[in-house]
This record gives sequence, C-alpha cells and structure tokens, in this order.
Amino acid sequence: PRLITMIEHEDAEVRAAVIFAVGRIGTPPATILDTLHEVAQSDSSPKVKKEAFLVIKQTGGKERQARACVACLDDAQLQQMVITTLTELGPAAEPAKARLIEGLKDKDLYIRMYSAEALGNIGPVAADAVPAIKKLLKDDSEYVRKAAQESIKKIRQK
Repeated sequence: PRLITMIEHEDAEVRAAVIFAVGRIGTPPATILDTLHEVAQSDSSPKVKKEAFLVIKQTGGKERQARACVACLDDAQLQQMVITTLTELGPAAEPAKARLIEGLKDKDLYIRMYSAEALGNIGPVAADAVPAIKKLLKDDSEYVRKAAQESIKKIRQK
C-alpha cells in the first residue's frame, strides 16, 4: 500500500521507479491498473507515462491494453509504442479502429505502416477501413505499401 501512494510523489523519477517496481512484483490488482491507466494518460512526465503504459502492456490483459492504447494515442512521445502494441492485440484492438484509420494519413511512415498492420490484425471487423488502406498502396514507402497489401488480405481473409 505504501508503495502505491508513492505513485503520486512529486518527483517524477520516484514515480517512474515505483511504477517500474509495481510491474515487477507481479500482476497488479484492477484498482492499481486503473490508477496506472490514469497516470499513462495524464502524468506530466513522459518517463512516468511510458512506465505506466509498459506495466499495463505487460500485465493488463488485451482489453485493458486496448483501452490504454486509445487513451494514449494522442501522446506524441508514446504514439509509436502505442500503435505497435495495437498490432499485437489483434481483434482486441477494435476500440482503436477509428484512430488507426486516422493514423493511415500520418506524415510518419511508421505510424502509417503500423496503423495498417494493426487494422489488418483486427480482421474482417475492420472492413470499413479498406478504402483508406487502399490509398496506401501508392505510398512512397515500400514498407507502407507492403503493410497495406497484407492488411487488406487479412481483412478480406484471402
């Protein structure tokens, strides 16, 4: 319990270390994961946010991970890590579908590529994303084009 109260410590280094420790102790209870979700979304320190997100990713289960991803997608410092996490969640990433479709238009080629990959891994439920993904077939990046091709195949399951 004392360790958990330290998540609110004024020093960001202490908060990050506490969150790291919480993640190493084992699977935290839901109440602590809820607190970490709030921290990942709103802490002033990028390091603290990242640690909270990583603990959720490692211990939170796919549904909780997807919720944390959606909540953290606007954070430029976490965005690439969040989107790559969404590629690992498969159909559980569906709550992020609209945001992933937005990511297909991002200037960063990795965001476009991983957004396409995550949508493909969601599967047929992401069929409404196919028109946006098709636009990536003409992308300047070969990696993005390949991700778009694979994504369309997975969504159409061909």
